[in-house]
Amino acid sequence: MRHDAVVDLGEALECLSAAMAGAQRPWCLIGSAAMALHGVDTRPADVDVLFDPADAPAVANALNLPLTRGRSDGKFRSQWFQRQERTLFSIEFMAGLEVFDGVRWTPVVVPQPTWLPVGRQRIPVAPVAALIAHCRLFARPKDKPRARLLAKLLPQGV
Repeated sequence: MRHDAVVDLGEALECLSAAMAGAQRPWCLIGSAAMALHGVDTRPADVDVLFDPADAPAVANALNLPLTRGRSDGKFRSQWFQRQERTLFSIEFMAGLEVFDGVRWTPVVVPQPTWLPVGRQRIPVAPVAALIAHCRLFARPKDKPRARLLAKLLPQGV
């Protein structure tokens, strides 16, 4: 992973830890920030946080923001969505995320996270196999190359 990407993520991840402190259920990073923390040489566009909808009130309270019902963009929708722009990276908090494949909406389940050290803290991050599954599910043009990069992190034969 590029060292500067992790350093730059530090402020966002500190903010994230404070926002998620009241969560009672599993949560984790997904997307490009998760890839960077696993060692993929990438510059994250933002920080995506996936969590359980039951924790949305606590997260909204910690962020001192209104509890906002998510909207669909035709491909993605979430029960609760909040975007915070106070750090170098925007942080997108998504609870009850679903993906539309053209026929049906499929829930994106919060995977059992891998806890990775970042500075003086440990952050729950979706495991590599879950990130690859997300790439396949999301099926955007950028996801196939991402899945190939992530697959290089898996042991041979997996």
